[in-house]
Amino acid sequence: MKTSFSVVGSPIEHSLSPVLHTAAYKHLGLGFVYGKNEVPAGGLGNFLSSSDLSGVSVTMPLKNEAFAFAASHDR
Repeated sequence: MKTSFSVVGSPIEHSLSPVLHTAAYKHLGLGFVYGKNEVPAGGLGNFLSSSDLSGVSVTMPLKNEAFAFAASHDR
């Protein structure tokens, strides 16, 4: 199974994160996969609990939800 990451948010179709991350992974010789997932407001918990991703980049409107899930906060 490949190590997979994703950017999540809504709307997400315009995100260039997969292109940028994939290019970096290739340059570094890493076999990682980076995608994008449309996740509506209020849906982050369900998405994360059903996901096998190793990590996510969070964009709007999910930043406040992600903050609530964080184990610690610095603000």
